Amino acid sequence: MVSLHNAFHFAIVESVRQFLPDYTVDPNEVLEPFHNRCPLILEPKDYNRWLAPAEPSHLPIDLVRTYPSEGMRAWKVAPLKGDGPQLLEPLTTPPEAMQVTPSLFPE
Repeated sequence: MVSLHNAFHFAIVESVRQFLPDYTVDPNEVLEPFHNRCPLILEPKDYNRWLAPAEPSHLPIDLVRTYPSEGMRAWKVAPLKGDGPQLLEPLTTPPEAMQVTPSLFPE
């Protein structure tokens, strides 16, 4: 029964994900060294306005903006291995001294 439930749950989640758009914006100064775009990040005070029904002429398009860099921090982390909160800890060992599994994707 558990595997049937898991399969059903996965099918529902995947169906819903097909209809959720990914909004991206230009990166701020913190994220720019990592990528040329970033996901749209809303401030908690704007959640209700973003989700509220609106006429096409009154959409909250002003919320589609780059998140302020003052509200973010970034640091290097170890290559992804496994799962858990340790993945968020700042890197203390130089990457060249680490045992790294070769990537399938060239850098």
